[in-house]
Amino acid sequence: MLLTILGNAAGGPYHGRPYSAQVLQVDQHLFLIDCGEGTQMQLFDYGIRYDRCNQIFISHLHGDHVFGLMGLITNWCLKKRTATLQIFSPPGVRELVESTCRICGVRVPYPIEFHEVDAAASVKVFENQKVEVWTIPLAHRIATSGWLFREKTRPRTMRADMIEAYGIPYVLIPGIKTGDDLRLSDGRVIPNTELTTPPPAPLAYAFCSDTAPSTAVAAVVSGVDLLYHEATFTEEHTTEAAISFHSTAAQAAAIAVQAGVGWLLLGHFSGRYMDTAQHLAEARMVFESTAAAEPGMRIDVGRKEGMVMVMVKKFEKKIPPGEKDIPKESTGQRFVQFSKLLSRVLRHHPRMLGLQLDANGWAEVSALLEGAAARGFADLDYPTLQQVVATNSKQRFALSADGRRIRANQGHSMAIDLGLAPQIPPDTLYHGTAEKSLEAIRNSGLKPMQRQHVHLSPDVTTAQSVGGRHGKAVVLTIRSGDMAAQGHLFFQSENGVWLVAEVPVDFIGFPASVL
Repeated sequence: MLLTILGNAAGGPYHGRPYSAQVLQVDQHLFLIDCGEGTQMQLFDYGIRYDRCNQIFISHLHGDHVFGLMGLITNWCLKKRTATLQIFSPPGVRELVESTCRICGVRVPYPIEFHEVDAAASVKVFENQKVEVWTIPLAHRIATSGWLFREKTRPRTMRADMIEAYGIPYVLIPGIKTGDDLRLSDGRVIPNTELTTPPPAPLAYAFCSDTAPSTAVAAVVSGVDLLYHEATFTEEHTTEAAISFHSTAAQAAAIAVQAGVGWLLLGHFSGRYMDTAQHLAEARMVFESTAAAEPGMRIDVGRKEGMVMVMVKKFEKKIPPGEKDIPKESTGQRFVQFSKLLSRVLRHHPRMLGLQLDANGWAEVSALLEGAAARGFADLDYPTLQQVVATNSKQRFALSADGRRIRANQGHSMAIDLGLAPQIPPDTLYHGTAEKSLEAIRNSGLKPMQRQHVHLSPDVTTAQSVGGRHGKAVVLTIRSGDMAAQGHLFFQSENGVWLVAEVPVDFIGFPASVL
């Protein structure tokens, strides 16, 4: 989980604090939480690829949490968005959006689904393959809901040495990762616990703003790894907090203690305070593992040796170190070179930089940077590597939660277990190729060639872009639903690419122009 703080202000944008908004990334899924005025500017300034956001969670209808929503909706209109947008909120947001669109003459070209929730109950309102989202009943002056994001348990990790020791065929691996034992031809049964290692424990993040201190909140967020809790006031203004149904920093810390959370993140600070030093001091007297949210702060939430670990990093709007003296055009070209280097060593030739990939494709970042420097890439430092990973248009790479390891999301020519579970694909997927390859595809279907899988795209635009890399692009239609029904296993990488061992020609649709 990667949390980016876009704003932390209560009431007004004082002392450089923008209004309430956050982005939570779970694998490659982006969730926007609250949308105060100016949110789209913060998204742009902090390099968030917000076109990939399909779900917005609004806590309540006070302006400092929702007045940026219409700006973002109309921005997507101008960008000709087509993907469905889901908005989760207490009642009233549908009326706000539809009335504003009617009065201002806004015609939204993409579907919007409004999910108005019961703010007085804790229920599951959304789930996908990676995460569930639950409501948290908050105690405020109007109907207000917090949001609990809880990862689903991942499949077990296959041990590469066991694959080699028992000659396990690839077709059995998905079942073993979900708990199957291995039955050998001589009748022996190898228990699953010898073949796999446990997956990392699922992570959980809770967003609670605005609210008075509430034991009901503590019950719902019990045991989460990171709790964001409003701390509008310090103890000096406890009366004001009670009147306005807000919390002090110490009260937020008491909730963290009661709930047994890993870390507490304070936010929603009143403009009467120049800084958050007093908030932190009062909260840490009650709960030591406390931090104060700052605009631009990015928090990696992970686990290490059974202990919750939160690593806080500030994402600067300024030009990154080492980039100031490089012309803008040159910087872009250099990033392309860095990306090509990462693709080559993390997918095909790790020894080129003296790297050793583990069974799941991870390499140590320190070893990669050291090897890159020795090969003429001394300007590839850690901040630059983070930026290359974050801005890669295809999201080809991923950093581990603690930032110490890196891997490619797919496309390996080596035997790598990415930890992916079989998924049910959409009825239709697409494959972009070059016109010169069509004859071979008609004869043999789609083969992985030097890779582990055939790569399929979820939409025509992406497939067209992929095919254009190799010549005149042709987009093939794949009847993936029919393939799955006949036993073909599909997987989806963390950057949204669909993977399958092969595609027989009977499931491929060729465009009429090339028949």
